[in-house]
Amino acid sequence: MIEALIPFLKARGYRVATVKHSSHRHIFDREGSDSHRHALAGAERVVLRSPGANLFIAYDLSEGEAGTQADEFLRDFDVVICEGFRDSNYPKVVIEGDGEGGSYFGEVVARCRLSKSGAERPAIPVEALDQVGKYIAERLDR
Repeated sequence: MIEALIPFLKARGYRVATVKHSSHRHIFDREGSDSHRHALAGAERVVLRSPGANLFIAYDLSEGEAGTQADEFLRDFDVVICEGFRDSNYPKVVIEGDGEGGSYFGEVVARCRLSKSGAERPAIPVEALDQVGKYIAERLDR
């Protein structure tokens, strides 16, 4: 859904960013690298610059501090799509696959069921994209 929603919103002139929640611990830096040693020495934030991409790493932040950091980093965007924050109060687009369901906190903007009709990737109903686009446009007065 997110991969369909991003170009849909960008085609309408919105600046879009994403935040992905993961319950897995990810290693964003190689042990022994200069940037890893900077963190071990006590740097709370490390920026990795390379051709074509930058990676911003904040170490040992409480959940509240991490949220504040993300807010500061993402403030210039019209739309921030967050994936995997089921228990947050943010508005939600609920994608239901086979056998999934459940309850959600916050407003549900759109709900759709993906059809796995033999395609490599399930199809996103156009109505769901339109519903989300309308919701966002109403809130941003566009």
